[in-house]
Amino acid sequence: MSKSIEVIVVDPFAETITKKEISDNESPEEFSKMLNCDAFDVVRLGDDVIMYIDDNGLLHETNRYFKLESETASYTYAGIGILACDDGEGGTVSFDKDIKNVEKLIEFMPEGHKEEPFMKFVPIN
Repeated sequence: MSKSIEVIVVDPFAETITKKEISDNESPEEFSKMLNCDAFDVVRLGDDVIMYIDDNGLLHETNRYFKLESETASYTYAGIGILACDDGEGGTVSFDKDIKNVEKLIEFMPEGHKEEPFMKFVPIN
C-alpha cells in the first residue's frame, strides 16, 4: 500500500541537506525524478537506514559528490542521495532520524572532485 513519506535529500549541486516529501513510496518514477536520473540503486547504510542514489552517477562526465562518514566507514557518492528507512519487509518508510545528525556526517566535495568507478565483490559465507 503506497503512502506519503518524508525523506532527507542530500544535494551536492546546491550543497543542501533538506527534508522533502515523496507522495508515493512505491513509485520508482518519483525517486528517479527527485534523483534526476533514469536508474537508481539502494545502499544499506546500517540499522534500518537506506539511501537511494544514481546507479550511473560515477559514469557522468561532470558531477558533484558528497562524502558520508560514519564510525566504521567513509564513502563518497556521486549525485543526489535520498535517505529513508526500510520497514524490514522491503518497503520504504519515512526517515525517522534527526536531520542535525545527518548534517554532521555529510561533507560536500569541492567542484572538480572526481571519483573513478569500481566494482567490489563481497563473498557470502
